Amino acid sequence: MPRPRALTRASAPAAGAGALRAQAHLENGDKIILPPSALERLASLHIDYPMLFEVSNQAAGRSSHCGVLEFSGEEGHAYIPYWMME
Repeated sequence: MPRPRALTRASAPAAGAGALRAQAHLENGDKIILPPSALERLASLHIDYPMLFEVSNQAAGRSSHCGVLEFSGEEGHAYIPYWMME
């Protein structure tokens, strides 16, 4: 029997992927970088793979979907391509 998908909500200040000079190629993609603690939290929820996330700009009333490139970002921040934050 398939395991139900766990839903969780988290928020973090977003920084454009351009802020990561070594990761400039992220700006054109659909992947984000999250901190290691996000992986720990998701692993504890027994999330099925592949993981797909909804990111939203509540002020603009817009949302998009993305995957995670890696869990190596600064704690408390999510690195998101600028076009996703618009």
